[in-house]
Amino acid sequence: MSTTVEKILNELQETGKATALIVADSLGLEPDIAVAMLNNQVKTGNVKCLNGFYSITEKGRDYSPEASVPAKTNKPLKPRPARPAKAEPVKKAEVTPTQPPALVVIWSDDDFLTLSIPTPESLTKQIRKHEANARRLKKLRATIRSLQRQNVQAVRHV
Repeated sequence: MSTTVEKILNELQETGKATALIVADSLGLEPDIAVAMLNNQVKTGNVKCLNGFYSITEKGRDYSPEASVPAKTNKPLKPRPARPAKAEPVKKAEVTPTQPPALVVIWSDDDFLTLSIPTPESLTKQIRKHEANARRLKKLRATIRSLQRQNVQAVRHV
């Protein structure tokens, strides 16, 4: 059974050059997982990336999973001192609300147009901000009018 890395490298070898979305689609992976795995292979030198297109290198063509496993050394292991197990109190996990992304990127490539659409949550948030600003402006205008009236009356009485 071949690993996902081998499948990605085989896919790039067959296609020659592909975006992360193409690789993710052909292997049935999530796009962000495919991007992370491809970027990891770029770091190891098996794949190179140019303008969002990934292609396999000579090192990647000769990839073997055994080469990526570090070689075992013949150093004797030191025995660990036995420690009594400590019972730690269980802490409640703090739940932090995650912010939804303001934009959802539909498709992106450096050579082409990037299409982004706002999410419904971000639109609702923007609408609430605008409504709050509109209320503040309305109050400010009313305050300005009343101050102008007071000013006119004060000038008449002088």
